[in-house]
Amino acid sequence: MPEFTAIFWNIQDMGNNGQYRDYPGLMRFIAVAAHAKGADVVALMELRRIGVHHLGLLRAALNAVYGAAGLHHDWQFDWIPAAINSRVPNHVMPTAYAELGWETKANGEGYVVFWNHDPAKLEAQPAGHAMSGGVNRNLARGGYQGGAPPAGVPANILELVIEGRRRGEPPNHFDDSDLPNARPMDLDNDIADEDFERLDFLTNISNKPTRTVTRRPCYCTFRLLDGEDEDRGMLSFLVFHAPGVIKFKQVAAVGTRLYSFSRALYQAPDDLRPRRVVAGGDLNLNTDDGPAYLMPAIEGFLNRWDDDDVPGADCEQLAPNNATSNSTVRLATGALGMMGAPIVGDAPADFRAYAIDNAFFRDFDEPDDDMGGGNAPIYDLIAAVTEVDNPFQDAIRSFATLFYDDPPGHVDPDNFEEILSPDRDPPPAVQEDGDFLAGIIQGWFPTARSGAEFVRLLISDHLPVVFRGLY
Repeated sequence: MPEFTAIFWNIQDMGNNGQYRDYPGLMRFIAVAAHAKGADVVALMELRRIGVHHLGLLRAALNAVYGAAGLHHDWQFDWIPAAINSRVPNHVMPTAYAELGWETKANGEGYVVFWNHDPAKLEAQPAGHAMSGGVNRNLARGGYQGGAPPAGVPANILELVIEGRRRGEPPNHFDDSDLPNARPMDLDNDIADEDFERLDFLTNISNKPTRTVTRRPCYCTFRLLDGEDEDRGMLSFLVFHAPGVIKFKQVAAVGTRLYSFSRALYQAPDDLRPRRVVAGGDLNLNTDDGPAYLMPAIEGFLNRWDDDDVPGADCEQLAPNNATSNSTVRLATGALGMMGAPIVGDAPADFRAYAIDNAFFRDFDEPDDDMGGGNAPIYDLIAAVTEVDNPFQDAIRSFATLFYDDPPGHVDPDNFEEILSPDRDPPPAVQEDGDFLAGIIQGWFPTARSGAEFVRLLISDHLPVVFRGLY
């Protein structure tokens, strides 16, 4: 059976031009991670407006890494702001890029989806509206990054989620005052437009769904093929960065639940109901909170299609309540790795917390091999970069120019203390400059702490979620 692999990855402040951000190195690192997991699709969150200008670097890196390995490499990308512009009137259904915005209440964020275009395996379908930035386009004057889309590739593939299925009647596991206009969905008929309604989302400070300025999911549709021109049907692919973790208001939980109402889970272009679904992202919902808090939030994903009370997407959750699902990187004992006492553990797992990144899927079989499957969905980059023979060595070494005008070519791993003093200091959170700097020059890190520092401070505060399924 053919295999489909997707990566969901929250790349912290992708567009931040801070002192310790090196985009060529970052993009090379992302590309190597994608290749290490055999990704067909890479979906990134926390894309900032200025970050769009760097997307061509990642496309080039993906093509270079896959090409060097002798693999098919025809990577394309499309991006989209995550919110409806505050100036769009309430009665207008947005259909164009000009009606979206990098809104402050949405944390100035958007999404980007890369895919390895392959007419024998994976073809992106045209978006119904030109809401996205456009395939391979830069913000500046609509120029292309690395070339216009080739023949057979649409000009736009991404859209924001605007509509969702009607909410079921109470009990809905949440107070319906937080989810207004709850109406039952008639399951006796085929899906039709009247079965969907406008779907609003939350800010991180309120449970009241709002039409504009809030982060929404985005989605696209892929046609899957088996490598021998046999059409295996449509795949609805969705990405979401849910509202922040404010537990007493349950904004992340309500946001996740609203995500499960997205129309794209229930209806795909030219296909009454999409046969397959992959939906993921940073849901800001920690599975360690337990079923009493988690399950109501994801009920819409897990409920079967034929449930009469709250019809659901009939998805499976990728490795729920599993210690290997811890997806955030922390360097201190405080919330999300900030403040608190420094962590100085000897194991990579000591620096991982909060299983808040997740994925749901429908109609895929689980691979039975040693590449993760559904049992270890998070790619543990902290462990990876502490291995001497890790695949990231060249990408890691490229970060040396952040600290040296003329980087040392080699450091004896048995004499890390002999490393030369840098021209610029490492980030303040680094505990042992020698371990951190030697690891960057050597291409691997001598301690779990230094490996975690590299990932957290130079790559992202999240680890990638890897979905793999057979179709």
